[in-house]
Amino acid sequence: MRNNFSINIIRIVNNKIIKTLFIVLLIFAVYFQFNKINANDSVDLKIVNSLYFLIAFIFFIYTLLAHVLTWHILINSLGGKIRFRNSIYIYFISGLLRYLPGNYWYIFSRSAMGLNLGIDMSKNISGTSLEILLNLLMGISLSLVGVLWGIELEIKQLSWILVFFIVCSILLILLLVIGKKKINSSNSIALSKAVIFFHDICKLKNLPFWKVCFLLFLFLSIWIAQGFSLFFVLSAFIPLNFSFYPLVMFSYVISWVIGFINPITPNGLGIREALLMITLTPTISTSVALGASIIMRLLGLAGESILAFLGWISSRGTRQSKECENLDQKERLK
Repeated sequence: MRNNFSINIIRIVNNKIIKTLFIVLLIFAVYFQFNKINANDSVDLKIVNSLYFLIAFIFFIYTLLAHVLTWHILINSLGGKIRFRNSIYIYFISGLLRYLPGNYWYIFSRSAMGLNLGIDMSKNISGTSLEILLNLLMGISLSLVGVLWGIELEIKQLSWILVFFIVCSILLILLLVIGKKKINSSNSIALSKAVIFFHDICKLKNLPFWKVCFLLFLFLSIWIAQGFSLFFVLSAFIPLNFSFYPLVMFSYVISWVIGFINPITPNGLGIREALLMITLTPTISTSVALGASIIMRLLGLAGESILAFLGWISSRGTRQSKECENLDQKERLK
């Protein structure tokens, strides 16, 4: 039933009507913001301080390690047993599949790789779902803070897309609650599948309060660190005062949230870059904003690839040591 529910969710997201609606909303947002973008922007991309790229990469590496730590904690809290080095390997190898068409290959590949280490597929899917959900909820919360503070007019003008998503999320939650009460009725099969997923989310109640707080702190630190990463990438091209950091962080968070929920491109490819360019302009030149958004994508790919390679080497060394131990035990028994 869990697998059927996942398939139903994928069918809903890939629905042509939903895709068309999202494209219309995005085109309207770009058109609505077009008068805010300086069409005569002629600023050349010149690196002022290349050291800032290294600082940005260090911040990004922290966010990646914090992400895998949250997944590692959730999997072990749900009853799975996995070493952190193996978590790094599975998380980032599967994470690179986010860029394949379909958006969901990384979830299935992560579950399949977890099975090889003895992790139950349902626990793996639950842990992955909770990690995505908590990260998304923290991102939405920070996006709302950015919108309410009204740091820049550009963020306010894009807020209606975010509000639309939040309203849909509230309706979905209400649907799940209603479906929970009607789970025994014959005409609520689809709702009962949704309730199964809802029960997975409710497993957070079984975690110690301090652990939930620690997970939320990790996700908050992830968003703050990603904001610093983008801030230093921008600073590599133009000198920025630290007072611009809130604008940079909230712009990144909002573009990530909208890029994540978009059903058009895998991993928000192109969507996040366009939204970053819209929200940062005209405070920051269009060419610099677009260049920085592309560099952020490349930093993420580079960081994930490096950590995936290191995780593979570490897990391979662990397997070889275990094989040697097993051979030694067999020889002793002989």
